[in-house]
Amino acid sequence: MPRKSYREHRAERSAALSDDGTDMDSLASFSTFASHTTLASQATGTYPSFSSFGINGAPSPFYSHPGGLAPPTMRHRTYSNVSSVSRRDATLETTDSPSTQSRILSPPPSDVPTPSGLPPSPAPPPSRSVSGEDVVRPRSKEDRERDKRRRRARNEERWRRARAREAAHDAPVRRAAKAASSVLGTSGTLAATFFTCVAVRVSLTIVMLWVDNTSRTRLASEAAALRLACAGRVAPLLRPLVPLCQATFGAPVENPTAWPGKRAAAALIGARLAAECLLWTAAVVWSTVEGWREGRTLRTKVAAIVYLALAPVLAIREAAFLPVRGALGFAAWALVATVSGYDTAAAAFMTAATWFEGSTRVYLPAFIVYAVGKNIWLNGRDRGYLSRLAVSVLATLFVLSSMSPVPLRERGAALVSAIEAAGFAGSVKAVFRCFASLISIRNILSAIALLPTTYLTLKSSYTLRPAANEFASSDAVPATARLLPIALTATAGALTLWPGDPALPLLPLAFASALRRDDDEWAVAVQMHHIAAMSLWPKLSGPLLSLAGGYVMAWYMLIGARTDAPSPALNVHQKVTFVLNLGANVLPLFAHLHPARHFQWAGRYLGYAQTAFMVLSVAGVVVWANMRLVKTAWAVGAL
Repeated sequence: MPRKSYREHRAERSAALSDDGTDMDSLASFSTFASHTTLASQATGTYPSFSSFGINGAPSPFYSHPGGLAPPTMRHRTYSNVSSVSRRDATLETTDSPSTQSRILSPPPSDVPTPSGLPPSPAPPPSRSVSGEDVVRPRSKEDRERDKRRRRARNEERWRRARAREAAHDAPVRRAAKAASSVLGTSGTLAATFFTCVAVRVSLTIVMLWVDNTSRTRLASEAAALRLACAGRVAPLLRPLVPLCQATFGAPVENPTAWPGKRAAAALIGARLAAECLLWTAAVVWSTVEGWREGRTLRTKVAAIVYLALAPVLAIREAAFLPVRGALGFAAWALVATVSGYDTAAAAFMTAATWFEGSTRVYLPAFIVYAVGKNIWLNGRDRGYLSRLAVSVLATLFVLSSMSPVPLRERGAALVSAIEAAGFAGSVKAVFRCFASLISIRNILSAIALLPTTYLTLKSSYTLRPAANEFASSDAVPATARLLPIALTATAGALTLWPGDPALPLLPLAFASALRRDDDEWAVAVQMHHIAAMSLWPKLSGPLLSLAGGYVMAWYMLIGARTDAPSPALNVHQKVTFVLNLGANVLPLFAHLHPARHFQWAGRYLGYAQTAFMVLSVAGVVVWANMRLVKTAWAVGAL
C-alpha cells in the first residue's frame, strides 16, 4: 500500500475531528497532545470531559490518552470562548455549582495512569459542596445605612481624639508659628523666631536696668572688672584686642560702681548676649534636627526654640546682670553633638564648659559613663575610640590655656605642689585628713545616687550590642543615646542636691522635653523651670521680683503650660509652687506699710520653706529620672 502524504494525513485527521465536533482552536493550541489523545479517549472514557469552545461554540469531550499521558495542567490550557456550560459525560449529573465545575476541571489523580519516570500529579484540595445558604444575599438598605452610621461614628471619635490632643498641646506660640509659616515659609519662620527671642531678651534687660538700681550697680561692677582685666595680664593671643577693650570700657576708675557710659553698657550687654547665643544656637539646632528625625511639624519646632531660648532661669539671670551661665551653652552643644554621633566634638565642648565654669563638672559622670558604654557597645570594632576622646580633651585644654593669662603649666605646677605638700610635707595624719575631707555623708549619698544611672547605662550598652555580622562604628549613634539626657538630669541632680541648684539638672531635661514627646516628661520639665526661677528670688529685690514673676507667668502662657498635671503628686507640687511664688511676690509689698514687723518673720520663714522645697524638688527629680531611665531602657529593649 502506497504511503500517504502528510497533507492527506492531516486532511483525514481534520475531517475526523470535524465529524466528532472537536474545537479546532483547541486543536491548534494543543496540536501535538490532542492528536494523540482525542480519538483514543473516545474508546476509553476514563476521564471527565474538558470544556473547550471554538468558533462554532460546540462543546467537545476531552479525554486522556490510554497510554499513560496525563492531561495538561490548568497553566497550559487555554479557553478561547467560554460562554456556556460544557457538555459532560453521560454518567455525570449536570449542575451549575462551582464545586462541581472544579471537580470536572480537576479529575481525581488516583485514576490517572502514571508513566514510568514521571512523578504523580499532586492531589487537589478537597472541595466543599456549596449549598444555598452559602450564597451571598444582596444587602438591604437598612444594613447599608447601619454600616454608614458605624463608620461615621468611628471617624468622629478619631477626630474628637485628635482635636483633644491638639487642644492639649495648643499654645499661642504654635498659633503664631502657623500664621508665620504661611507668609515666611519654613526657613523664614525659624529665622524670625530666633531674632524675636533676641529682641525679647534685650528688651527685658533694658527694662530691668531702667526700673532697678541694683542691676545698674552690677553692670558697673562688671565694666570695672573688664577695665582691670584689659589693663592687667593678658594672654598672648588676646593682646591685639587690648586697644579695643580700653577704647570701649575706658581706663580704670576709682569708683567701681559708677555708670560706665552708654557705649560700655551696650558692649557689656552684647558680650553677655553673645555668651547666651551658644545656648540659643544649640536650642535651634536641637529643635530642628530632632524635629526632622521624628517628623515633627514646624509649629512644634518653633515652640521648642521659644521654650528653650526664653527660659525664665536664664532670661532673668542675664537681665538682672547676675553671673552669666554661658558655659551651659557648651554643655548644651556637647549634648547635641553626642546624640548626633560627634563624640570627639562633644568631648571638646564639655572640656570647654568645665574650663569656663566649674559647676558644669556635674555633667562629667554621665558623659564618661556614656563613652564607656559606647565602647562596650562597639565590642572591639573601634579600639581607638577612647583614645580619640582623650586626644580631643588634651587639645582643647591646650588651646584654652593659650588664651588664658595663667598658662596650663602654671596651674599644673600649683596642683602638683599642693599634692606634694599634702603627701610629703606633713605626716600620715595630714594625708588622712586630706582624704577624710573628701569623704562625707553628702558625698556618699551622691555617689549612691549615681549607681542606678551608671548600671542602667552600662547594662543597656552591653545588651544592645550589635551582632557580629552587623556594621557598627564610632560615628554611629547607639540606642543608649536616648538615655543620655535623662541620665544627665539624674547625675546632675544627685550632685547638686545639697546646694539646691535646679538650673544644672534642668538643662538636659529641658532639651529632652522640648518637642513634647511625653506629657509626663513635659510637665516635670515645666515644674523644674518654675523651681529654677524660684532659686533666683533671694537675689532679686524690689520691683525686680515682681517683674521676674510677671515674666514667668507670660512665659507659661506663651508655651501653653497647663495647671492640671497628669499625676496627683505633680498636681500637689504645682499648688505648693503657686503658693510659695505668690508669697514671695506679695509679702515684699507689705514691707513698706506701718505694721511691717508682723510680716518680717513670715518673710524669713518663707525663705527657709523655699530652700527646703527646692531641695526636696531636686531629690524628687532624681528619683523620677531614675524611674524614667528604667522605662526608657525597657522601651529600647535593654531590659
